[in-house]
Amino acid sequence: MRFWFDEDAKQTLVHRNMQTQVNQKADTWGVNDALLSPHKGVGRGPGTLSFALLSLQIENFPRSTISRDKVTGLNSKSEVISNALWRLLHLRGYVNDQHELTAWGRALATTMKSIGPTVNKYNDIHHIEEAAFLAFELLRFDNLNSRNRHSELIGGPLRGSDEDKANCILIGRTACLLKLRHQNIGYTGPLSKNFLSFHSIIKAVREIDRDLLEAVTASMFLSNQASRERTDKSHYRDLGRSLQFSKDIDTALGIAVKTYLDDFLKLEWSVEERKGKKAEYVQRYLPHSFNFEEDLDVAFKFFDAVYDGVKTFGDEISDTDKNAWDAAKVYLDKRR
Repeated sequence: MRFWFDEDAKQTLVHRNMQTQVNQKADTWGVNDALLSPHKGVGRGPGTLSFALLSLQIENFPRSTISRDKVTGLNSKSEVISNALWRLLHLRGYVNDQHELTAWGRALATTMKSIGPTVNKYNDIHHIEEAAFLAFELLRFDNLNSRNRHSELIGGPLRGSDEDKANCILIGRTACLLKLRHQNIGYTGPLSKNFLSFHSIIKAVREIDRDLLEAVTASMFLSNQASRERTDKSHYRDLGRSLQFSKDIDTALGIAVKTYLDDFLKLEWSVEERKGKKAEYVQRYLPHSFNFEEDLDVAFKFFDAVYDGVKTFGDEISDTDKNAWDAAKVYLDKRR
């Protein structure tokens, strides 16, 4: 490079040295089944987000996952997906170059551990593990909070104090990440432009994470790190379907939770009355849903789990947002 003001001044730029190359991080992951198998009881097993996070809390395991030589020979689905997830977590800042969890990774692992019994109970039909990851992605992008409530969009909380509305919208936004079980006849229930606008942010983040996950997976095959010599072509189709973030979760459960807390529930009801009234809520607002009482319970427990992760933060998020999560937790506990 030459400068117009001094022809004798020259500088050579090597753009790839300006920042760490993605492959330099990703290519340190080449864990095979021999190392995965002894820990298959961790989380929901190899190939899941819970395993990818919780396994890195096992003593000495992170060090054993660092590949010193060129990665080759990844063959099974569990090997490919597990390494793809670790690469995703590394590139997104949940894991550092020593393959140990960062502060964000530890917070997400706390949430995964907290919500684990609920995931196992319902066989993750609500896509809770993916929802947990997306929750922390939204936290990092400063989207999952009680601010920017967009009062100009109909369908937001209307009742109670301003603090009540802030608490309700934070709980509802968190529930937007989960699946509402509904009959296959098209959605019938309350609507909310406010939550639909928030869903567009969720969808954008989820699709970007899916693109990155596909990219690191494709890179393993293009670099011959994963075996391409297979006669069963169905293996690749199954692999693609098994990668995370393939399901587009709509905002129905978020709207249902917000409506339940803001429009239906009365604080003076006893615990027994609240339990009995849920059937009335379903009949009035969600007649074609099924197991809404379970879905509501999952949404509340999911909020608790994300809150457990948020509590581990130092200066990763502002004190204002920490206080908002504390207030929302108190608000929810009074309405269970």
